[in-house]
Amino acid sequence: MPLTNLLEWHIRGFADGALDSEVEISRDWLQHLAAKPGPYYSPLLAILKNHGIPYSVERMIPSDAFYIHLPEFFGRTIPVRVPQTSWPSAPYF
Repeated sequence: MPLTNLLEWHIRGFADGALDSEVEISRDWLQHLAAKPGPYYSPLLAILKNHGIPYSVERMIPSDAFYIHLPEFFGRTIPVRVPQTSWPSAPYF
């Protein structure tokens, strides 16, 4: 799901029921191949809670990333601010 024209939010589900949520550079950008994604769980937990979807937390949830670093030439990186969203209770599906 696009967050901005540069960042995407990815949620992955696994066979054991676990979920992973991260923000990363969009696949539309070549830098996607070298960029490191960051955790982004608060919006996922808000959606689960707002829709009454039961879940349990098995281990510590990392803090949401504040920046994702866009790789540039010669080893430089440009910090890109990650939107810190508050999700309303309106349906998304």
